[in-house]
Order: sequence, then C-alpha cells, then structure tokens
Amino acid sequence: MTYVDDRAEVIRSKVDAAELPDGDVHDLFRIYAVLSFAKGMAVTASDVHDAWSAWASDRMPSHGAIVPFAELDHDTASKDEVFVRAIRDAVGGDDLDSRLFPTGLPARDPGQLMDLFKAMLETSEALVSRRQSVNTFFLTAVGVLITALGWMLGGQADALARQIGMILVGVTGLAFSISWHSLLVSFGQLNRGKFRVINRLERELAAAPFDAEWFALKEGRDPKVYRSFTSSEVWVPRASGVMFALLAVGGALWCFAPHLLGVIAKT
Repeated sequence: MTYVDDRAEVIRSKVDAAELPDGDVHDLFRIYAVLSFAKGMAVTASDVHDAWSAWASDRMPSHGAIVPFAELDHDTASKDEVFVRAIRDAVGGDDLDSRLFPTGLPARDPGQLMDLFKAMLETSEALVSRRQSVNTFFLTAVGVLITALGWMLGGQADALARQIGMILVGVTGLAFSISWHSLLVSFGQLNRGKFRVINRLERELAAAPFDAEWFALKEGRDPKVYRSFTSSEVWVPRASGVMFALLAVGGALWCFAPHLLGVIAKT
C-alpha cells in the first residue's frame, strides 16, 4: 500500500456503496486520490467527471456519459457531487483551501475576492508596523540598559554595587534579548502564513503579482537572490543577548570569584 492507495481508501470510505460504479473501482479511486493531492478543496464536479471518464474509457468506451461535463444532463452531473464531497472530506483540515474556503470553493466574484485580498494585505502591512515598533522599543530598552551600566561603572559606587549592577543589567538585558528574538521569529512566521493566504487568493484573481515576485526571488531558496528580513533582524537580539550574557557572567565572576578562591585556598 502506497500513500496514494491510503488516500484512495479514505476517499472510498466516505462514499456509500450504493453510489459506487459497477466493477472494480480501485483504479478509479486512485485517480481520485491523485486529484485530491492536485486540487485539494478546489476540486470540482467537472474534475471528478473527467477522472471518471479517463477510468471508464478502457472499461466501457461506449458509455453515454463519456462526454464533456457541460454536456451532461442535470441528474447525471449531480452524481459527481458525492465524490466531490468525499474528496474534500479526505483532504480535511491539513489543506489550506479547507480553511480558507470551508464550504468549498465559492463562485468567483472578483469584487468580493479583491476585498478579501486587500484586507489580508492590510493586516500584513499592520504586522510590519508592529514589528518596527517592537524593534524600536527593544533598541531603546537596550540603549537605556547600556547607559545605566555606564553610569554605574563610571560613578562613585563601591565595588559590590558595581558587581550587582553588572549582574542585574546583564540578566535584564538577556531576558529582553530573548523576548525580542522570540517576537521577531513569531512575526516572520505569522507573515509567511498571511502570504500563503494572499498567494492562494491571487489564484482566483486576474493576476498574481506577489506569487510572481516570490517566484522571481526563487522562493527564498537562494540567499544571494533574496534574504528575508527576519533572518537579518534576528542577529541584533542574538548579538545583544550574547553581550548581556557575558556581562552577567563577568559580574558574577567579579563578585564571587575572590570568595571562591579564598575558600579553595583555605582547603
């Protein structure tokens, strides 16, 4: 059994036995399985009919229903809906279309689809603005911490106060850096999800500029052609995290190393 056979069995299990064509239908459901991988929730009754026609051509070439879908009478055409539903059910929640079009692919309405497309673009642009605000906040916070550290080290505080200050600034900065990095990664993941939806909506429009742009950029596989913002941005919180970690460790060593050395010397 291959993965194609597994999908074929799932599709077949969703069809009542009374609806099945006569004879051995194993190969027919294999074709339906391939159709489910290729079209997912976008599968139509016309697709199902074409698949059936290919299967029936060798077995019953004179069958009256082996004609283009548009030439079928209503009753015959409606029988394909059973298999459309079975294929869509088999595709299930792992398919993007099943989430985007939960009731099946809608009738094409350019105005409605364009409104959805614009709404998704607006949320993506808002996400970019939020990411810039997050970068501004954490850069400011890091600057404040570094300023505070400089004030403590250059002031009149005693050694213990400086040591504790280094540890506190280091730990606080490290926590900020980890949060900053995590948020940038999350923003990148969320934006990729948004553009999957945007690219899917584009397939229902007259043109797909974002999908074409992504293709021109070799889908991000070649860093010489395109390097994502996220992959560049995350190096800033990583670098600051390393800096603050070293600062905290240095403060801890400055504070506790003499005491440890003294204990070791006595033993």
